[in-house]
Amino acid sequence: TVSRMIGYYRYFNRARQDQLRDLNASQRAVADNENHLTQQLSELANIARQRESDRARLLTARKDRQQLLAQLSLAVEDTDTSIQRLRADEQRMLELVDSLSQQIEAELTAVAAPSFVASQGQLQWPVQGTLKARFGHPRGVGRLRWDGVLIEAGEGDAVYAVAPGQVVFADWLRGFGLLLIVDHGQGYLSLYGHNQSLFKELGEWVEVNDTIASVGNSGGHRGIGLYFEIRHDGQPVDPGLWCRLPPSGRLRSG
Repeated sequence: TVSRMIGYYRYFNRARQDQLRDLNASQRAVADNENHLTQQLSELANIARQRESDRARLLTARKDRQQLLAQLSLAVEDTDTSIQRLRADEQRMLELVDSLSQQIEAELTAVAAPSFVASQGQLQWPVQGTLKARFGHPRGVGRLRWDGVLIEAGEGDAVYAVAPGQVVFADWLRGFGLLLIVDHGQGYLSLYGHNQSLFKELGEWVEVNDTIASVGNSGGHRGIGLYFEIRHDGQPVDPGLWCRLPPSGRLRSG
């Protein structure tokens, strides 16, 4: 009987040890599953954060794109407005020149200026400065081109008459500011725009190198300088063919 009891004890002890081993294995499996689940949850959280970050970047990119499209739309509108404004300025100038040409032809001024044609290539530039825009070059908006030249100069610098003639316009013209126009006869006009001040009045006669205005930026011009044109029978011609360039490379040698 004692040996039987010992046998039962050993049997139950082995069964208990087997149960403990199974329990420990189950606990380890649960722990492994918990670790695996924690890792998966962490990966899912990272994926969720990445997706949220991607979503935020996408929203930012979409917002930036919308802003860029809005800016481009405004730029196109501004460009269209600038083109319309410049075309309107050109039209005003054409109408003014046509009107002046008709008046000059009708009046047939008794006093004739010396031949302007004979001075081609020998005229002094109207101001000392540097060419910033040349005749016929694009104006940067649309297909518009310069009908004259833009000369960068100091504010208040003297503007000189390039040849003898009579002042036929001395007033404000939208897009050109304070504008002075001299009739040189034979259908030739010289035009001086964006002035700070005008020193000659309508009807006055001027001689070559007379100070007729001072340099400014009137008429909406951003920089300081003179806008200069030469026209024949109402059509713009290249001032560079009429005025000589001094050795220094700067306009007007003195």
